[in-house]
Amino acid sequence: MRKRLALFQNDSGFALPILLTLITLTFIVLSALLLELQHSQALTINEKEQIQLDTLFQMAHASVLEECREHTFQMDHHYVYDFFYGKVTAIGSLQADQKVRVEYRINTINNSEKGLVQYISMPSE
Repeated sequence: MRKRLALFQNDSGFALPILLTLITLTFIVLSALLLELQHSQALTINEKEQIQLDTLFQMAHASVLEECREHTFQMDHHYVYDFFYGKVTAIGSLQADQKVRVEYRINTINNSEKGLVQYISMPSE
């Protein structure tokens, strides 16, 4: 005699619980992989935004240093630099020992914000 439902039955009985267990385990593994993928994508987006913030700071800092070298940087004046990734506002104030405190306010095109303070030495004339 031939067995008709060999997929659902075996010699010891009904095999559907084993099949349901395998389907459940597969579903759990796929769900975990999808959650890991979503988490990785969110981390990648945040890392890209952090790189953009750091790039904006470096470009603005280089512009401030160039203006200090050319002696065109004025204290307590708002300098606004528009770059591709966003906008940086730099405000300088004179500190002791010919040091300049420059406060940077960085805004990216994705509305991320960051504030930094950097001390630089004024070049001697």
